[in-house]
Amino acid sequence: MKGNNIAFFGRTSTGKSTMINRLVGEDVAATGAGETTLEPKKYTCTGFALWDMPGRNDDISYFSAKYIGFWKGLSRRTILIINTVKEMSHVCQLLDQLRRDYNIVVGKFDMVDAAEQDQFKKQIYDEIKTLGFTHARKDKCDPTLTLTTAVAHDGANVQIYSDNGTDAQHWTIYQNSDGSVKLINFNSGKALDVDSSGTDDGTNVQIYTDNGTDAQRWVPNPAGDGVYVLTNVICDMALDTRYSGTADGTNVHIWSPNGTAAQRW
Repeated sequence: MKGNNIAFFGRTSTGKSTMINRLVGEDVAATGAGETTLEPKKYTCTGFALWDMPGRNDDISYFSAKYIGFWKGLSRRTILIINTVKEMSHVCQLLDQLRRDYNIVVGKFDMVDAAEQDQFKKQIYDEIKTLGFTHARKDKCDPTLTLTTAVAHDGANVQIYSDNGTDAQHWTIYQNSDGSVKLINFNSGKALDVDSSGTDDGTNVQIYTDNGTDAQRWVPNPAGDGVYVLTNVICDMALDTRYSGTADGTNVHIWSPNGTAAQRW
């Protein structure tokens, strides 16, 4: 299987098609009551392909030679669950045996009562530990692109912050006609933007009203294993965390591409 291929697996109604649509930026996969993916469906994007896999309520259906070969050829494997990791434990165990890394993602997390979300996260982490999954991805640092104090005015700063599920950390990616992308923040409806269309190392990154300028156009450059370096089309500068910081509140700016983890997203 050539290129970067990312597939979404899960039981029926875990939100696979909805996630595909959010990542693509338009409604390409059918969703709603009665809409179940019956055959693998490929959606080709700039630099990668997304696969919407059949929703099954029988884990054993994923154990055929056809699917095992598919697992091995993927760049990234995403397992969607709703209530418990046990929903897809057989698949996780299979991937452990194949020595293939995978992400476990909770679909429809917004349906969990806000007061119970922290406890639910702990439950999932505890289940992964108890079940002994060895190839569920556990990154050393997992910062999330967010907004300072979640404000929504033009010029609001962008920083990294621990994943907390708020709208300030939700971004919709839209493809431009030239193959670049724009990132629109869910909280503000504004675009990820290079301050004053700057081109120097250290130029700040902010949110700003979507205006179609090159300051808001980014090129996703594959860096392997589902990771990307985002470079701005004005100057080919990379989206970067200041001083390679990993702490909450670390500022985000542009910097000359240097291959460091500070520029991998």
